[in-house]
Amino acid sequence: MKVRIGAVAILVMLLGASPARGQGTLTLKESYEKALARSETVAIQEETIRIAEAHYLQALGTVLPHVNVIGTEIIQDTGGGGAGGTGGASVGDTLTRRSRPEVAVQLVQPLFQGFREFRALKAANAEKRQNKLLTERARQTLFSDVAQAYYTVLEVERQRDIQNSLRDTLGKRTGELKERIRLGKSRGSELLTTEAEIANVEADLEQTKGLIATSRDYLAFLIGEPVTQKLVDEFKTPAKLPPVTAYIDALTSRPDIGASQQSIRIAQGRLDYQKGGRYPTLDFVGNYYPYRVGFLKDIDWDLTFTLNIPIFQGGATRGLIREAAAQLDQAKLSDSLTARQAEMDVRRAYDNLKYSRSQEAALRRAESKSGQSFQAQQDEYRLGLVNNLDVLVSLRSWQQQRLETNLAYFTTKLNYLNVLVASGDLPPKLQASE
Repeated sequence: MKVRIGAVAILVMLLGASPARGQGTLTLKESYEKALARSETVAIQEETIRIAEAHYLQALGTVLPHVNVIGTEIIQDTGGGGAGGTGGASVGDTLTRRSRPEVAVQLVQPLFQGFREFRALKAANAEKRQNKLLTERARQTLFSDVAQAYYTVLEVERQRDIQNSLRDTLGKRTGELKERIRLGKSRGSELLTTEAEIANVEADLEQTKGLIATSRDYLAFLIGEPVTQKLVDEFKTPAKLPPVTAYIDALTSRPDIGASQQSIRIAQGRLDYQKGGRYPTLDFVGNYYPYRVGFLKDIDWDLTFTLNIPIFQGGATRGLIREAAAQLDQAKLSDSLTARQAEMDVRRAYDNLKYSRSQEAALRRAESKSGQSFQAQQDEYRLGLVNNLDVLVSLRSWQQQRLETNLAYFTTKLNYLNVLVASGDLPPKLQASE
């Protein structure tokens, strides 16, 4: 599918081998790998795979034969008569012995259980596949969390740079105003207004520094270590988006949808298992006796076949079947809901991306015009056509446009990644980072 190749190519560029960089940088790929190693959520989900594997082994154990070595010894009152443990080999002597030891090697093999054991195996195998898919989805959603934290840090750090640039611009303006005041071309109040504006920018800067610290703290929480390195903005969103239907078509590979379909197989297996309770069962038990006493010592083995035909169980079997059938209906409804929610996730993420791209483009145009307006205001101020307050208002408007463009830029990046996560379309290199 063309969209999948394009999406994968973008993320491989993002998460694949990166050009050599200086020391002290941290990429999104590195952050994600550290988060994978640290995440309790993913680790818990991985343990569910082991639990499912244990369930499979338990189901397999009902099919395979059981071999046991059984040792018994009956010690009884002889009632004052009989052999009393004299070792007689007659039936009476054997039954009245004070001690009757016996060792048996026993083989137990279910021959027919209404096919219940095989249905239990199928359900256990489906459970194992389901948990593997859910673990894969947990890794994908973890990537979304890491990307959100990573680009939030970059966004607020870029915001800090914009505010520093504004402060520098205002600093240059105070120098110009001091010279103009000395020449009698400007009033002292204009300088005080500009210095007050610098103080406001410095206050905004302190707030931004706090946001940077808390954003880095959250990223550190996800990756399990302090984040002191420089973060790298190393990928671009595609210039042209494929239609939303292409991402919806990719949902067939989304892991949690596959896991939901496995839940139907699990519920169907449980229903078939309960239906097997209506069928007869046939079991085989074989014993080999290495050691016996009395008249039994020459009998080395015996075989027992047990046929059990259920006639009436007080409605218990019927109740179990009804419960399993209701659970199957629930699983089908849940699967339908999961599929519809997944499509809604893709459409919502796609719409957010589409409109954030348009907003970013419009804000870049507004930022360019605001910058030109500020330069024009400065020139007109020197000609005496506008006052200092007009210049400061123009500068503030330009700064606000730069901040909004910065926010839209990183929002677009995250929205694009959210589309890929929503469609379950992530590159093999990402999913192999375990």
